[in-house]
Amino acid sequence: MRHATNRLRALTVGLALTLASLAAQPAAAGAFDASASAILRLTGIAAPGGLGGLTITGSQGTNRHLTGGASGTADITFTDDPLGLGLGFDTSIGAATVGQGDASGATQADLSIALFNGSAATIRLSYALAYNLAVGAGLDGADADALAEAFFDLFIDGVVTAGPDTLSRTLTDDPFGTRAGAPLTDSAAFTIELLPDESARIDFTMNAYGESAAPLPPALLLVGLGLGLLGFQRSARRKH
Repeated sequence: MRHATNRLRALTVGLALTLASLAAQPAAAGAFDASASAILRLTGIAAPGGLGGLTITGSQGTNRHLTGGASGTADITFTDDPLGLGLGFDTSIGAATVGQGDASGATQADLSIALFNGSAATIRLSYALAYNLAVGAGLDGADADALAEAFFDLFIDGVVTAGPDTLSRTLTDDPFGTRAGAPLTDSAAFTIELLPDESARIDFTMNAYGESAAPLPPALLLVGLGLGLLGFQRSARRKH
């Protein structure tokens, strides 16, 4: 009689847990949103000997790696001849990713601008830079996880007579660590000097990264426990 009572109790609990799983709430999920963008404008060219020997060329590359429910973009656009001088360009460069649940996103945009002075006189080029980094990582429940990071890097290989020749910024939002707060928006200006037959290079990298995870859904945990108790009940029945 005691064994029958125990088996009935196990069967009842198992069925109750299995039925409860059907009404369980969805698992809490993490979410992320990261973006990095910049605009580089050619604001002036000082060329006493003329522009005939000056060349300005650009090369670019983008990369996206997205898993789960993540999405993302990496873009570079050019506006030719902003000064009406027949050469040069303004550039917009950006990377962004967003995701939720079990997801990860990494997007990157790279730009390299090559400058060469083939004239007999010194040439100076002036640029204005504006950039923005924004990140957000949220948790929909205590067991979720999320991280968002945006990165910007500028490196100038050449003679810079005014402004920075390197600039690097990172913004991170981690609910369990460093919180980002407000987006990071700033600007800078620089001037590059090219002596005769000399070259310079401006390198940009914009990167956005995020990852998030969700714990095992409560419904699956309850189903597993319920089925486990039912299995135990069946095993006990065979023994007796």
